[in-house]
Amino acid sequence: MEQIADLDDSDAALTAAIRARLLRAPRDTLARWSAPRHALLARHLGFTPQLPVPVVNVIGDSHVLFFCGTATLNKVRFRRFGFFRPDYLNRGVELLPCFRVFHVGPATAWQAFEYRSTTRSREKVESLLRRDIRPGQPVLLSYGEIDCRCHIPRAVMTRGVTVAEAVAATVSRFMRLPLDLQARGFRVAVWGPPCVTASPEGSEDPNNPLPTVGPPTLRHDITQKYVRQLHAQTDAAGIPCVCLVERVLDPSTGAARAESQIDGCHLAPAMMPCALERLQAAGVLAITRRPV
Repeated sequence: MEQIADLDDSDAALTAAIRARLLRAPRDTLARWSAPRHALLARHLGFTPQLPVPVVNVIGDSHVLFFCGTATLNKVRFRRFGFFRPDYLNRGVELLPCFRVFHVGPATAWQAFEYRSTTRSREKVESLLRRDIRPGQPVLLSYGEIDCRCHIPRAVMTRGVTVAEAVAATVSRFMRLPLDLQARGFRVAVWGPPCVTASPEGSEDPNNPLPTVGPPTLRHDITQKYVRQLHAQTDAAGIPCVCLVERVLDPSTGAARAESQIDGCHLAPAMMPCALERLQAAGVLAITRRPV
């Protein structure tokens, strides 16, 4: 499927209107914007979808915000956790009607199944499963990019483990979460790390919002092995796994194609047609063409 251009002025206005509404009413169904949201989805699909459009709940790190269809990382507070040191589960500003997007913070694959992590990501997931998502509904989990960017290369460089060993340990530890959801009756799928993050200027600063560890060649090797291991373990469990890393990377350089990202890390809306195609092929989405 061909890429389409990034969002135009009308889409930016739609983003602003939806964001303003969600800031006031974060649980709004967005029904009043049904027509323009379905029109945008049709642009990405290349055809007009049959209504009602199926909805996938996307949960995880900041890469879930790609599924909003916006040209920036756009989210609002959805639910508060904690009192003295509050943290928030966020909802994405969703331009596309086939996704409900929930950002649990900078959660790692290593800690995805653990309670009381620094992001409280597992508590946020459980809150969603109790209050917002029913068994039988599709859930797409997005974790692992932070591990491939920081934690796995640090383990390889400082603890003497091989890339294969560090990757296998992280994927196996992460898989406890999708396997648990699968056992509880959710239609779970996994979204793999989408890219190899460019090293931002000042990345040696630990306070940089997108720090990187190790040379790009190491992180490229880690990401490729992570995706292969993730596919192997999800295939064995009968869990769909979708990843765009090979579509994002330029095979001649190993770097991400400029048009594929908005900030050297997160996918651009131009990649949405490919994502929808892959999700359809994997059975995560089942959008049909409206009869003429």
